[in-house]
Formats: sequence, C-alpha cells, structure tokens
Amino acid sequence: GGFLNMKIHTGFANAKGAKLYFEVAGSGSPITLIQGSLLDRRMWDNQFSEFAKQYQVIRYDVRGYGKSIPDNIHEKYYHHEDLLAVIRHIGLSSTHVLGLSMGGTIAIDFAVTHPEKTKSLIPVSCGPGGYQEPVDPNQKKDPQPKGKRTVDVFKESGLDVAKNHVFNVFKPGIENPNLLRQIIDEYSGSQLIHPEINENEMQIEPSASNRLSELKIPTLIIVGEQDGRGIHSSAMMMEKEIRTARKVVMKNVGHLCSMQNSAEFNQIVLDFLSQV
Repeated sequence: GGFLNMKIHTGFANAKGAKLYFEVAGSGSPITLIQGSLLDRRMWDNQFSEFAKQYQVIRYDVRGYGKSIPDNIHEKYYHHEDLLAVIRHIGLSSTHVLGLSMGGTIAIDFAVTHPEKTKSLIPVSCGPGGYQEPVDPNQKKDPQPKGKRTVDVFKESGLDVAKNHVFNVFKPGIENPNLLRQIIDEYSGSQLIHPEINENEMQIEPSASNRLSELKIPTLIIVGEQDGRGIHSSAMMMEKEIRTARKVVMKNVGHLCSMQNSAEFNQIVLDFLSQV
C-alpha cells in the first residue's frame, strides 16, 4: 500500500542472546506492534503504513522469527524484556503497545512489568500470561476438535509440510493471502528446529493474569467474533479485571482479525488512540 513515500528506519537492537530486527516509520506518539506466533513484523503491513501517517510506528521481529535469529539458543529471556531492548535502542521512554495473539500476551507482560513505559495497551486475540480458562462442568466439549499441532506435523513430515499446515490454518478470511504465504514461506523454522528457544522463554512471577487489577493504563481489548472460546473467556476476564479497559468485538472475523478486516481494525485502533 502506502510504502512508496514512507521513510523507514531499520536496525537491530541487542538483547540477551539475540539481535532483534526492527523498523520505524512516521512521527508523533510512538506505537509498537507485536506479531503473532509463526508470523513476523510484516503481518502489520496495513497497520504500519496507515498508522505512520499520524504516529511513530515501531514493529519488530520477535526472537526466533523473521530476521531476529538468536545468537544463543540456550540463553534465558523474557519476550517483554526483548521488547524493552527494542524501544530503548530506538530511544523511547514510553510507547503504546499493540500485540496480537502471542504478541498481545507479550504486550500485557510489558504493561504489567513496565507500566510507566506503557502509554496504552491494546491486546488483540489473546489472553494474559498464566491464564487458565475456568472449567464449566455444564459446558459441552468444544465441537471443533483442535486440529493437529504444528510441532507434531513438523516432527512427522518436516518443515515444508508444517509451513503448509500453518498457511492452511491461518488462510481463511485473510485479505492478502500472498503476504501470508510469503511470511510463512520465509519462516526459518527456528522454534521448530530448536525447541530450546521456546523452552528458555521465562515467565513472569506472579503471572500477568494475577496482576491485571494493578493496571491503570488505558486499555482496548479487541477480539474477533469467530475466535475460539478460550480467547473470548480471557477477553471477558481482562475487561472485568482491568478497570481502565473496554472491549470491542469485531464481527465476521476470527483470530487474525487485523489481517481479515484491516480497514475496520485500523479505525477501531485509531479512534481509541485519538482519545488516550
């Protein structure tokens, strides 16, 4: 879309055991976009160019994805401290944080750990770290049997088949399947080939799900109407626990809502940011 006239500053930030690739565009109040699992910074193409018209937009590849390949797969790390390394490197004292799925969980950890560095929090299609969905004895089992896990497909059939599996799971309703295909085709497979990367990810104690009531930051929870029950229940829990939160349910979209209806998603986010 609007990349032609946009000046993009790129670089690598040093974190413990990894160099993290980032891109910055636009000027104004900073907002940092955090990717979902098995994707990379490019999942935000539609947001990056649009938000940069009014904001300084930062996006980065989470450790093990895109160009952020770990130097040391045995290094222990926290994803939200990796995020801090990126914004410190850019020279920011605070930022709005927006993340989808894994990225939303990282954004929540960041807000809980560094509230003074968090201008606002926008968790999308996610739950907080440590969240356990309450078990309702009257609730029927989810009618949708959970599909095969990517890691199992990888073990049985290798990386290319695993990537096809991810593409087919993610593709329904996506506005730009070619972009999705490219991101997944170019995934290094780091986490699958080196399970140590995920094993060395540290979790904050007490977990974010037990600390939500501490948050006093403007918070916008976004969830796609067709997303799974676990995501809806954690969104409801966050809306209740975070006093400064409101929730928007996007119609006719699922988990990857920002890539399924980017125009509506962008409008919801920009409306929220204009009021923070």
